[in-house]
Amino acid sequence: MAPDKANAETEKAEMEKAIRAIYDIMVKEAQLLSKRDIETKAFRRREHDYNNKVAGAKQFPAVNELFAKHNKLYKETVEQIDKDIDGLATSKAKVINNLTECFTNAVKALPINEIKTRQVIETMKEGSAREISSSQPGQDDRLQKLEDLVNSLNSKQQAQDIELANLKKLNNKLRTGESKAEILEKEKEQLRSENLYLKTQLDAFVKRVGTIEEWKAVFPTEVDSQLLDFGHALEQAKSEWSSNIATQITSNVVQDDTTHEQIAALGQKDDALSAEIAALRKYVDGHEGLLANVEIERLDDTIEKVSEYPKYAVLNDRFSSQQAGVAGLRDSLHSIKQELEDDLAERFKGFSDKVVELCGRRLDGMGQRVDKLETAASSAAANPSITIPVSQAGISNAESTSASGPKLASDLEGISSRLDAVESRFTTEESRMTATGSSIDSLQGQVNAIHAEMVAIRDLMDQRYGALETMVESHDDQWKNLTTSQLAQYIFEHLSRLQPSQLTPELQHFHTRISDLENKVHDLKQAHQGTQDRVRAYCDEEVGPSAKRTYSSDEKFVAMKRARVESTNGVNGVANGHALP
Repeated sequence: MAPDKANAETEKAEMEKAIRAIYDIMVKEAQLLSKRDIETKAFRRREHDYNNKVAGAKQFPAVNELFAKHNKLYKETVEQIDKDIDGLATSKAKVINNLTECFTNAVKALPINEIKTRQVIETMKEGSAREISSSQPGQDDRLQKLEDLVNSLNSKQQAQDIELANLKKLNNKLRTGESKAEILEKEKEQLRSENLYLKTQLDAFVKRVGTIEEWKAVFPTEVDSQLLDFGHALEQAKSEWSSNIATQITSNVVQDDTTHEQIAALGQKDDALSAEIAALRKYVDGHEGLLANVEIERLDDTIEKVSEYPKYAVLNDRFSSQQAGVAGLRDSLHSIKQELEDDLAERFKGFSDKVVELCGRRLDGMGQRVDKLETAASSAAANPSITIPVSQAGISNAESTSASGPKLASDLEGISSRLDAVESRFTTEESRMTATGSSIDSLQGQVNAIHAEMVAIRDLMDQRYGALETMVESHDDQWKNLTTSQLAQYIFEHLSRLQPSQLTPELQHFHTRISDLENKVHDLKQAHQGTQDRVRAYCDEEVGPSAKRTYSSDEKFVAMKRARVESTNGVNGVANGHALP
C-alpha cells in the first residue's frame, strides 16, 4: 500500500503542477493577445494620421520616414508576439499531453475490484458534491460581485464619458492651435478605442458567464458519466477563470490610467476655477477701494497715462467742445454789445450834426435879414424922399418879418420836440443797452461758473483716475509677489469671513462647482480604492498564497504602455496624475 500511496501522491503533485503550468501559459497568452491588439490599434491610428497628412497640400519627407519606422517596429513587435504565442501553444500542448498521461496513469492505478471501484467512485462523487456545494455559493457570490462590478463600471464609465465630453468642450474652448487640436483628436480616438475595447471585453465576459451557467447545469451528469470528462471540464473552468482574471486585470489597469487622467483633468479645472475666482475677487476689491483723498506720486506721469485712456479722451473732447462753445458765446455777446454802442454813438452823432447844421442855416438866414433891415433903415434916414417907399418897404418888411416870426417859432418848436424825442429815444436805447450789458454780465458769470465747475469736475476726475492708477499698480505689485498658496489662503479666508447673503451669485455658482468637483474627485478616489480592494480580495481568494512569479514580456508591455500614457499626459499638461506647475 505504501508504494501505491506514494505513486498516488506523486501523480497528484504532477497533476497540480501541470494544471498550474496550463494556468500560467493561458495568462501569458491572454497578455500577449491583449498586447498585440493594442499595438494593432495604435498602428491603425498612426496609419490613419499618415493618410490624412499625405492627402494634404504640403508634403514632408520626415512624415514618410517616421511612418516607415513605425511600420517596421510594428511588424517586428507583432512577429515577436506571434513567436511567443506559438511557443506558448507548443508548451501548452506538451503540458496537456503530460496531464493526459497523468490522468491515464491514475485511472490505470485504480483497483479492478468492482466493490472498491464503486467505493472510489462514490467517494469521488461525495468529494465532488462537497466541492461543488462548497464552491457553488462562493462562485455565485463572486459572479454576483463581478456583475455588480461590471454594472458599477458601466455607470461610472457613462458618468466619466459625460464629464469627459464636458471637459473636452471646455478644453477645446481654452486651447487653440493645430497641434493641440491634433493631440485632442488622437486622445479622443484613443479613448474611443479603449471604450470599444471595454465593451468588447464586457460582451465576452457576458458570453463566458452564460457558458459557466450552462456548464453548471450539465456538470453533475458529466461527473456520473466519466472521470475524464470531469478532468476536461475542470480544465475548461480553470482556463475560463484565468481568462476572466486576465481580462479583469487588464480592464482595471486601463480604468486606473483613465481615472488618473480624469483626476488630473479635474485638478486643472479646479485651478482654472480658482484663477477665475481670484480675478473676480480682485475686480470687486479694486472697485470697492476707491477713496477721495489719495496721495499721488508722479502726478504728471499718471495724468499723461490717464489722458491716454479712451474714456478720458472722449470726456476731454466733450469738455473742450463745451468750453469752445462757451468762449464763442462770450465773444459773440461782447461783439454785439460793442457794435450796439458804436452804432448808437454814430447815429446820435449824425443826428446831432444834422440838427446843428439846420439851426446854423436858420440863424444865418435870420442874421442876413436883420442886416438888410438895418441897411434899409439907415438909407431911409439919409434920403427923406424915399420915406414913403422906405416906410412902405418898412411896412412890407415888417409885415414879412411879422409873417416869418410865427413860422420860425413853429420851426423852433418842431426842432425842440424832435430834440426831446431824440433825447427820449437815446435814453431808451441807453437803458436797453444797460439791460443788455447786465444780461451779458449775468451770462458771463454763468459761463464762468460752468467753467469753474467743469474744471473742478476735471480735477476730481484726474484725482480719481490717479488713485485708480496707483491702486492698480499696487495691486499689480502685490499680484506679482503673491504665490499660489498665499492666494488660495487669502481667497478661503475672505470667503470664510463673508456671510452667504453677501456673496454674489457668480461666487456662489463657482463655490458650488468647486464643491461638486471635490465630491466627484473624492467619489472617484473611493470607487477606485474599492475596486482595487475588491480585485485584490478576489485574486487572493481565488489564487491563494503562491510563489512570486515574474513575467518579462508582461513587464515590458506594462512599461511600454506606461511610457505612452505618461508621454500623452506630458503633452496635455499633466504628469503622473498631477498637474504640472
